[in-house]
Amino acid sequence: MASFGDCASIPLVPYAIVAPLLIFIFHIYSSDPDLFATTGDDKTIRIWSVSARRLLRKAVIDCSARSVNWSPDGHQLIVGLGGSSDGKKQRKDGAFLMLDAASMKPLFEGRYLELSSH
Repeated sequence: MASFGDCASIPLVPYAIVAPLLIFIFHIYSSDPDLFATTGDDKTIRIWSVSARRLLRKAVIDCSARSVNWSPDGHQLIVGLGGSSDGKKQRKDGAFLMLDAASMKPLFEGRYLELSSH
């Protein structure tokens, strides 16, 4: 298993760590493998530095989350909201949140994203 500081051997895909009553999801930003984002039942979204071995930024949200991913340019994070370790429904199950990755401020929250081509 790779150590925390050994990012060269960590594949660039999302991972889930499941512990009793807590689920944490993390995703490494492929354009900068020093950065990764986490989310889970603790109702936070965090950006970490592998090389510095520390938390860089954190946002507190009002529900648990099940997924996190970077936009292709790395300027935003998208977070899948809802879900719970006890299986109970939450009011935000199926919703998503878009955050500015630099400020960790919400840009958009919704349930559906309508895409169209012109």
